[in-house]
Amino acid sequence: MGSWFWTKFAMLMALMISVVGFLLPSAHRSFLPAPVNAFIDQHALKLGIDLSGGTKLEYQVDFSSAIEKAKLSGKTEEEMVNKEQIANGVVKTLKKRIDPDGTKEVSVFASKRGEEWFVIVELTHDIDTPENRAKLQKVTSLSFKEPYESETEAKNSAAVILQGAIDKKISFEELATALQSGGEATISLAQDGFTKEALQGMIGVSNAESVFASSTSSLWYPTVLENEGNQFFFFIDELATKNTTGQDIIQGKLLQYSGKWKETALGGGQFTVAKVGTDPSTNYPVTSIEFTQEGAALFGQITEKLSTRQNLMCGGKGDVFAIFVDGKLVSDPCVREKISGNAQISFGSISGSSLQSVQAEAQKLSDDLNSGATPAPVEMVAEQTISPTLGDTALSLSVKAFLIGFAILSLWMIWSYRFFGVLAVIALAFYSLALIAIFKLTGFVITLPGIAGMVLSVGMAVDANILIFERTREEFEKGKTYKESLAEGFDRAWTSIRDSNTSSLLTCFILWAVGTSIIKAFAITLSAGIILSLFTAITVTRYLIWALTPKALENKPNLLLGE
Repeated sequence: MGSWFWTKFAMLMALMISVVGFLLPSAHRSFLPAPVNAFIDQHALKLGIDLSGGTKLEYQVDFSSAIEKAKLSGKTEEEMVNKEQIANGVVKTLKKRIDPDGTKEVSVFASKRGEEWFVIVELTHDIDTPENRAKLQKVTSLSFKEPYESETEAKNSAAVILQGAIDKKISFEELATALQSGGEATISLAQDGFTKEALQGMIGVSNAESVFASSTSSLWYPTVLENEGNQFFFFIDELATKNTTGQDIIQGKLLQYSGKWKETALGGGQFTVAKVGTDPSTNYPVTSIEFTQEGAALFGQITEKLSTRQNLMCGGKGDVFAIFVDGKLVSDPCVREKISGNAQISFGSISGSSLQSVQAEAQKLSDDLNSGATPAPVEMVAEQTISPTLGDTALSLSVKAFLIGFAILSLWMIWSYRFFGVLAVIALAFYSLALIAIFKLTGFVITLPGIAGMVLSVGMAVDANILIFERTREEFEKGKTYKESLAEGFDRAWTSIRDSNTSSLLTCFILWAVGTSIIKAFAITLSAGIILSLFTAITVTRYLIWALTPKALENKPNLLLGE
């Protein structure tokens, strides 16, 4: 064996020592440099809810906006609002926000109590951060609207909007902001109050008289005020009084409403993914959004209907289509033909701002959409600390069971394969420590199903060693030399090891793709163990045998491999 072999062997020994050092308790790492200790401390082993406990957050799903959309669309609540479907959509959204790759120990599920729906989120302590809580509560609304088809339809919407505002008890400012974002309203604020004469000129004599006759302050005026085809809402801050000059005056805020956009059945529940790109015709940044199969069909129906209209803003062919994000109009392109599959939000010309800033705006929108267009808003109504369901007892029993099993397995390997069995046990011990080190380094959360996957992968690692040793023993029995038998044994065993582990990895992938978080944890630990076992069986065991087998045993297969 040349110097290059011993260089690689030294590197392997350094790796094994590093793994052991990485797993040492802090009390036994005083000899290590401070930066190394700090690095190790930053990568503590993370335990799942079933082992370490966590936090349970309970959110109530608010269906009011979905019900309001049903009213505005002219359909009944039963036709438009499937509460169970919306709640399940919220579950998927919240899960995606804090566990996009499905590797964290997060439990999210829906629960119905009476007529109300709740979403329960269980987090481990390391995931229960202010940032993740903000992600859970964030409402990223995505809605698609079309123009009202008639003036009568637009006017009728005012009463629905006003009643919705009263029911939800939102402030005048919140309503005004929402309507202004959609280009549907202008607001008049009176710092010193409206005089009766001024208000009469705005909303008409009879409307002004009724406002000044009101006996209740700090309330929406209970009707939609109309004057010469215009519609108004009025919010009373203080009841009517007289000013220093004797004029009748009232403190309040006036909102002029002009219905423009009608809700459609298409919304965040049918959203799939958003991507940033460039419009090839303008070279401006765009955010493309794709829909579910249902969403694509709805989008096609809406755009097909809009393409048959005639709007002068669109050159007399087609009509505009509005895209709202978080209640703000982000795009109202003209639709002249049926569009199926996806929509594209354009950010227009970049004059006056840098390409980088517009690109960043497009990326932020894409990130917001991908964080989950919430099918319905949620409000946290309860929080409690979860004590470990199995906790320290389960963890200590799992470790004890693993050590007992490892000891029995080691004795059997040594009895069956003598010296090679000893080296295999050393490789297996390194494998077990390295697997824990990988999970510690990557921050993977260890759960009981994960521990089960680790234990199972240890058995598969032993299986690879057994195949190698049996093939090597067969070569010895053919009368070949030590080196020939060993080389041939590794080569012949590799095909069987590769095929069996490939099928196991395929099974792990299927479990990861379709399983819940518990199944995913099992699949990930098992697949990581399988991949690592290939390294330990083919590389670590091989190098230990070549480097540590005494010359005196090379011609004594009974002591090397047993009978």
